[in-house]
Amino acid sequence: MTKTIRFVLGIVLIVPLLLSAPLAVLAATPTPSSTSAQQQQDTANAAANTQQAANIKKTLAQRVAAIKATYKSVVTAQQAANIKSKCATAQTAVSSVSNKLSDNIALRADVYNSLLSNLDSTIAKLKNASVPSTDLTAERNLLNSKIAGFSIDAASYKLSLSDLRSLDCASDPVAFQAVLEAARGHLTVISADATGIRQYVTDTIEPTLKLTSQGLSSAKTSGGQ
Repeated sequence: MTKTIRFVLGIVLIVPLLLSAPLAVLAATPTPSSTSAQQQQDTANAAANTQQAANIKKTLAQRVAAIKATYKSVVTAQQAANIKSKCATAQTAVSSVSNKLSDNIALRADVYNSLLSNLDSTIAKLKNASVPSTDLTAERNLLNSKIAGFSIDAASYKLSLSDLRSLDCASDPVAFQAVLEAARGHLTVISADATGIRQYVTDTIEPTLKLTSQGLSSAKTSGGQ
């Protein structure tokens, strides 16, 4: 049960940092071309969206059975006894975490939407000034796909938390442990999503914006002569 408590406390600490943190500067990493990366991201999004839709259609019992089959969690007799005696308290904590998560995801969505809106405005200005905008447009579209991927994965995480707090943990401690492990996996995924978005904005979009800003300045200077 110690792992369960650590998990719950860990989410309380990690989720606000993960979802409400600014788009900070991170270490640069090589990125594939926007076209191929866009295709890869869209393919991944489609697969995740299909899986999520299928999971939502399932009953709680069906989802839990599938998770148990996937994770094959092993729980000792002592661990089972601990889970049975303390999991109800953990489920209450998970409910609180889930509510905070929903709020933080909404805040993050607002940040992302504002970013996309600003990029759309910049692209429109570039086109009006006859400044090339192909690269920025492609990067904006890939960013949008990355954001969509984050939203899909965040929804899957929220569903796993909902299952964790809804299942009868006292009668099936193995199910509780398996769903707990699944939720940890989803948390790892959305953390990677958020980090990837921050990196992409910092390492790819910001340099392009600097170049386009120079192009707009040159266009204004030329137009004023």
